[in-house]
Amino acid sequence: MLFDLELPGLWWSGLSYAGGALPLNARVSCLGRERREDASYDWDGLRRGDREFILWQLTLSGRGVLDYEGRRHDLLPGEALLVRVPHRHRYYFPEGAGHWEFIFLILRGIECQRACEAVIKANGPVLKYTERTASLELVERIFAAASKPRPDCYLLSGLAYGFGMALLSESAKTAAGERRPEAIERAVRFALEHFAEPIVVGDLGEAAGLSLHHFSRQFKRHLGQSPGDFVHQLRLERAMNLLQTESLRVRDIAERCGFASSSYFCRAFVKAFGVAPGKFKAAER
Repeated sequence: MLFDLELPGLWWSGLSYAGGALPLNARVSCLGRERREDASYDWDGLRRGDREFILWQLTLSGRGVLDYEGRRHDLLPGEALLVRVPHRHRYYFPEGAGHWEFIFLILRGIECQRACEAVIKANGPVLKYTERTASLELVERIFAAASKPRPDCYLLSGLAYGFGMALLSESAKTAAGERRPEAIERAVRFALEHFAEPIVVGDLGEAAGLSLHHFSRQFKRHLGQSPGDFVHQLRLERAMNLLQTESLRVRDIAERCGFASSSYFCRAFVKAFGVAPGKFKAAER
């Protein structure tokens, strides 16, 4: 078994919370272990309902595929997809691959979302495990806690938060193996918390405590895109989510997502997704 993980057999569980959904900022809503052998296993990240969640799915054996923003990723043993829903991606069992066995966690709550979105921004949607890590050990603990007859939802909330933080910590290394500087971490956290406000690159540089020129170079080096592009993408993805889930006017969505005007928002949305936000909203209904 991969890294000698202690996991149950083929098993799936949706967790319910007594008295309705609790106001927890990190929680596990579903988890399991599955084996797929046919092409009917096919998920579109834009058509998974109107509630946001994070999916982490680790391949144990066989192979799966993730198409993420136009790029294909083959998911081999030891590789996990990490995606936000709703989002433009598709993951599926490729015909003729034999089988795909995996474990998965579905996480909800703002703390899980912030941590995992930062990981995706920094490292992309595929995580590669070559050894046991803190996040894998937390997965074992989550599965163990969830398999009890009456799972402790508060314990699971703490484990879910720890899992998100572990992923964030493990991702804080560049492809060259360097740890991402704390100054850049501060800027990323600031962007995730304030992108809906009229912030500019200088605000991120101030949060980092670096000169604007040095900050911009360091940010692009460690995240692969400029600070402005990073904030712009955050705003567009949030706008797409609001178009899918809220009954708001386009100009209200533009304002909520930090765009200077609705006309600029519309131009940016068309450039990114090839369709006007109003038409996209109508098509989703």
